[in-house]
Amino acid sequence: MGLSNLLIGLIFLINPYYGVIDVLPDFIGMILLYKSVEKLADLDERLYASKKNFLVAVWVSIAMFFAMLMGVLSGGMDKTTILTLSLAAHLVYCILLIPGLKNFFATLDYGIIRKSGELKEKEQSNNLGIISSIFLIVRGICAFAPWLTALGEVDELNSNDTIQVFLIIIAGVLTLIFGVVWFLNIRKYMSSVLKDKALLEYFYNRYENEVTNNSELMFKRGLTRFSLYSIVAYVFAISFPIDGYYFVPEFLFAFFMYLAFKTVSKYADNKQIKKYLIGFGCFSIAKYAVMIFYSVTYEFISAPYNSKMSDPVKFWIIYAIISVLSVIGCVFMILVSKEHHNCRIVLIKESVGKPEEKSEYRDEMDESRRKELRNKSAVALVLQVAFSVVSVITTMMIPFGEISDAFGLQWVYRMVFLAAAMISVYAVCQAIYNEAARLK
Repeated sequence: MGLSNLLIGLIFLINPYYGVIDVLPDFIGMILLYKSVEKLADLDERLYASKKNFLVAVWVSIAMFFAMLMGVLSGGMDKTTILTLSLAAHLVYCILLIPGLKNFFATLDYGIIRKSGELKEKEQSNNLGIISSIFLIVRGICAFAPWLTALGEVDELNSNDTIQVFLIIIAGVLTLIFGVVWFLNIRKYMSSVLKDKALLEYFYNRYENEVTNNSELMFKRGLTRFSLYSIVAYVFAISFPIDGYYFVPEFLFAFFMYLAFKTVSKYADNKQIKKYLIGFGCFSIAKYAVMIFYSVTYEFISAPYNSKMSDPVKFWIIYAIISVLSVIGCVFMILVSKEHHNCRIVLIKESVGKPEEKSEYRDEMDESRRKELRNKSAVALVLQVAFSVVSVITTMMIPFGEISDAFGLQWVYRMVFLAAAMISVYAVCQAIYNEAARLK
């Protein structure tokens, strides 16, 4: 049932912060927390709401991870920025995780009562809810409190460095102490739960009977994930410079597209799709590595008109490499888009109609609806292909931004086509889901 994911996830939450730097990334812990309740949430309304909270926490923690990455690569953030990010993120964490964890323990209590008719762990699980609240609040305060020294400072980066380090150490020690106590208490409770084979079997049997055997529910769930992962994949195709550096890893498009196809693998040509995704991933990683190297070494955003790029031959060699890698990546992205369209066509066929009794009028109505959805999918494919081509053109325009604003605004052109592709893909996926959700 995934319950053991909880303990592993907690380990990623008990380590202290240094600014926005998190040695054990929160997003890994948040994903494991989400996985610990994913199946159980189908059996309890309280955890179903908590699962949504944990999912939001996953995205917040991913955003914080990229903020950390950009802060490190760009040479550091000022204190006010760190204070703002830490305060906002940990406030959201408390709002999302405190009720989520309380509902988690309450759901386990309910299962124990249903199984045995009594509950010896009730008081302990109530205490766990309180301890979790205390730890998350303390963790949040310790993350942003040392940076309150930024308030009123003129020189935010260099003032009171000694005091700053001292406060960070104190906050880190407090986070570890509260975190270890929190973890040990939850570990003690979860150990007894995970050893209770009868309880786990009770949850497992309910899940198999009430969820897994519900084919319509599983199909609709697959459609939801297919849509979500597809949109997330395109988020990583943004690829715009931040202070002249390219941090957004475009190759993750392949990873999330793989997850999207995996959720509906029954309706997709998985072998062909894997080849295209691997091809795109390999060439995209190569391009990403060259662009990062070029950005850091030669300030790619302004080359070759920057004095640091004094060797035009070297520039054109690197420019040619990036261009070739971009074109090859574009070909693979177009092939992936075509497979995405083919998969959508199959999903349309599976979602529309299927009446229990023959009806000529209903057959005509269903065929009309299928045609409408196929046309929407075709439009989405055109926009996906258009974005793939524009992504190559705009990448090749980047170095010439100082010649004219027409080149300098390349990221705007890319964003416009990306937004069009994302909205179109989401619209057709949502339309397919709406058809699947109709009463057959």
